[in-house]
Amino acid sequence: MSGAVSGTPQDLGAAQLRLMQGLAQEVTVLRPELLGTDATVGELAWVFGKDRASLGDTWCQRLWQRADGAGRLDAWAWVHLPYTVARSDGSTYTSNGANLTWQVHPDRPELLDEILDWYAGQAAGLDRFITPQAPDTDMLARLPAHGYKPDAEMGGDDGHWVQLNRRPLADLSEPALPAGFRFRTAAEVGSAAATRAHGGRFPAVHPRHPACHASRVVGGRSSSVDLSSGAAPPTSRAAYWSSVTFSIHCTNIPSRCSTTAM
Repeated sequence: MSGAVSGTPQDLGAAQLRLMQGLAQEVTVLRPELLGTDATVGELAWVFGKDRASLGDTWCQRLWQRADGAGRLDAWAWVHLPYTVARSDGSTYTSNGANLTWQVHPDRPELLDEILDWYAGQAAGLDRFITPQAPDTDMLARLPAHGYKPDAEMGGDDGHWVQLNRRPLADLSEPALPAGFRFRTAAEVGSAAATRAHGGRFPAVHPRHPACHASRVVGGRSSSVDLSSGAAPPTSRAAYWSSVTFSIHCTNIPSRCSTTAM
């Protein structure tokens, strides 16, 4: 039915990640509202690239290969187990729970039960967290039977949640910056500066979002994210004060397959 990948850092490599990104591209075309926040082409590259060396031994992955032999996936699941990491301010952070990232082809929702059962086995005895998309009625309908219940605090207006916005890339107007700002790309400023810019997005550590621990990113390591980039290279742009203080940072990873950018 499927091939299982779990355990050590080398088990999830660039080849496996590109299969996962391939499913992300398909879902982007077919049912973009089902695309998980951490399952986009760009987020997969980012989390894999920045954390593989330090946290890869706390990851468990499983890939469900498509039966047609075309080398594509019907589903994948990625469990982040407890870990302790050093932060850039010299302190440490420990995560005691487990978090699941997953993606399923829209035509194979029955695999969701298998994913949840596998997750329970990998994270036995731990608090397990999962963040489904609001339109993902197939997953939401299955969660109560697997012991999950909504977290009203985290899902509230002051909680931690992500809104996925999507728009066509045609007819974009030229951006206008306030006086004293200028655009620079990550290639122009270097990986250390780009890391500082990205780190400013998440000043506080959040226990249930593996991508939002900016303080885990060590200067100079952001270049490893390029290892898993897709058909087109990612472009990071930042708006700066004249004093080279970062104001806004965004990462654009275009996909020629889906004609979208994330």
